[in-house]
Formats: sequence, structure tokens, C-alpha cells
Amino acid sequence: MTIISLVLSIIALLVSFLALSYTKQQADLMKRQQAREKEAQLWTEKFAEAVDLVFTIRPKQIMSPGVESQRNAYPVVFPDPSLRTRIESHLIRVSAIRSIPDPRQPTREQLGMPEMQSTIEDVLRCVKEFQQTNPGEAKQIGLV
Repeated sequence: MTIISLVLSIIALLVSFLALSYTKQQADLMKRQQAREKEAQLWTEKFAEAVDLVFTIRPKQIMSPGVESQRNAYPVVFPDPSLRTRIESHLIRVSAIRSIPDPRQPTREQLGMPEMQSTIEDVLRCVKEFQQTNPGEAKQIGLV
């Protein structure tokens, strides 16, 4: 009888260790999932901020000191043509028929793409630089 009790105790101990290992794996999996959710939420918020800024800037005109005519604010704030192309590819949808663009509705997977994330970061960086170097013009177009 004591040998059977000993064997059953060892089996119970092994099952307990396996259950503990499984529980730890599940907890780690939940932490990774929560981290992915938090990351997705962060990029969703950054995307919305970048799109709002583009829509604030895009239709506006700027009157710069020393320049006699107004200029479109969009290429002034975003002087790099490749960035403007990326904005129009990833953040807004520009239709040839309609002159007013629409915001894109990216999926979580698209928000996780490096090209999308670098476009969002570049928009936020360009706007911040423009606000710092051109506070008067930034105020004219509603960025301050």
C-alpha cells in the first residue's frame, strides 16, 4: 500500500508541476496579448492625431513674411514630396473626382506596418518642427 501511495503522490506532484507550467504559459500569453493591444491603441491614437493635423493643414493658405502671395500650407509644412505621397497612400484617400480627401480606415495589421508607422511619425515630427520654427504661420493655419 505504501508504494502505491508513494507512486500516486509522485504522479500528483508531476500533475501539479504541469498545471503550474501551463498556468505560467497562459499568464505570459495574456501579457503579450495585452502589450499588443496597448501598442495597437497607441498607433490608433497617433494615426488619428496625424490625420487630424493633415486635415487641419491641407485646405489652408499661408501668408509668409516677405512673400506677397498666399501659399498652400500643405507643401510648406510637408516639403518632402515623398512624404506627401506616403500621406496620400497611408493616411488619406484623395479622389480625382472629389477635391476633399477622406481619412483612410486602416486595420490593426496596417497600423503595425513599419511604413505606416514611419509615415505617422514623420507627419507628427514635421508638424512639431513647423510649429517651433514658424510659430506665426502655425497660428495662421490653426496648429497652435
